[in-house]
Amino acid sequence: MNAVLAGADVAMVGLLLSPGWAREVADACRQGGVGVVVFANPLTDHQRAVLKDMFGCLVMSGEDLR
Repeated sequence: MNAVLAGADVAMVGLLLSPGWAREVADACRQGGVGVVVFANPLTDHQRAVLKDMFGCLVMSGEDLR
């Protein structure tokens, strides 16, 4: 999995995830108290909303940080 949990605040994900990997990241985010997940890839509004619900935290793309 190409994800980095930085402290308990931010998870950075460098690729789009399969459903199984998304569940793994969601579990890690919830267990680690992550507040924001940042994807390197651009996300559609629908992807962002689905992932936000799944991960239980704010979801952003690298484009949002520019």
